[in-house]
Amino acid sequence: MTISFIIPVYNTERYLDNCVSSILNQGIDEDLFEIIIVNDGSTDSSAQIITNLSKDRNTIKYIDSENLGLGAARNRGLNIAQGKYIFFIDSDDYLFDNSLPNLFGYAASVSYDIIGLDWAEVYSDGSVTRKERKSSTYNSLMSGAEYLSKFNLSGGVCPYLFSASLLREKSILMPEGIYHEDELFLSETFTYAHQIVFVNQLVYAYYQREGSITNNKEEKQIRKRISDTIFVLDQLVSLEKRLHLNELQIKGLRRKITTLSVDFIVNLIRFRVDKEMVADKLHELRIRKLYPLPKAAYSWKYNLFLFVFNYEPCIVLASKLGLFKKD
Repeated sequence: MTISFIIPVYNTERYLDNCVSSILNQGIDEDLFEIIIVNDGSTDSSAQIITNLSKDRNTIKYIDSENLGLGAARNRGLNIAQGKYIFFIDSDDYLFDNSLPNLFGYAASVSYDIIGLDWAEVYSDGSVTRKERKSSTYNSLMSGAEYLSKFNLSGGVCPYLFSASLLREKSILMPEGIYHEDELFLSETFTYAHQIVFVNQLVYAYYQREGSITNNKEEKQIRKRISDTIFVLDQLVSLEKRLHLNELQIKGLRRKITTLSVDFIVNLIRFRVDKEMVADKLHELRIRKLYPLPKAAYSWKYNLFLFVFNYEPCIVLASKLGLFKKD
């Protein structure tokens, strides 16, 4: 079996059928894949939709669970997955038409630790914004540590195929009960990966909807998102200390820690937190020796950010002005 698709579901009755159908309708031999759907305690009609979709289909495996969160739901799927590669899909997203046949042929013929795919943001008005990677990364074989040391690793786990054997060998699972579980999972898999490759093929459609985990702007969720970033930073620092990493792995992981610290500061500004909270959260970075941000030749954008926002009053002012705000 080539690919195990893992789809966690929580109250996405409007999108679920389209998500699953986008896999089934691509003309792939159903012996080559499985779809593992984990119902994470949905209170809408998602459970019935899953039941209908899985009826008379051995391809679809249905796990019913209490509401434990995204990370736990993905782990439930990982525990029973039998494919060579793991492909995580969020239940409000989907795959583009005719994107899988070539991918299946490619995945079956190679044995990489990670295969990166192209993705696009899709909006309710029908507009599509494709997110392409740097051209130099396509079809260039490298280690995950080399990629981390040269490029900013951002985004979620969905536009990737992960080697199931790598995840089992290194006992890599999703963190549970937190936001930003993708950041930790990606950082760990890339640190361990010996061979990764990116293919220039548009596969994954991120549907941008109000009410999703990513777009939730309630104050309670904002505060948890910020505190969970600190947790992830602690885990990444711990990862560097407790593993026997080579020089390139350390270099890549430190760059990832720095770019996540930048994202943390951006979110303080984007969510327009008050002066007291800015001071409190920057203090948390300082005691971890993550702020002020280190001087490094990552990019001119990083150097500009460093020049402006290594000065706390600039962060407070930018928060008041609502810079980086997402509408």
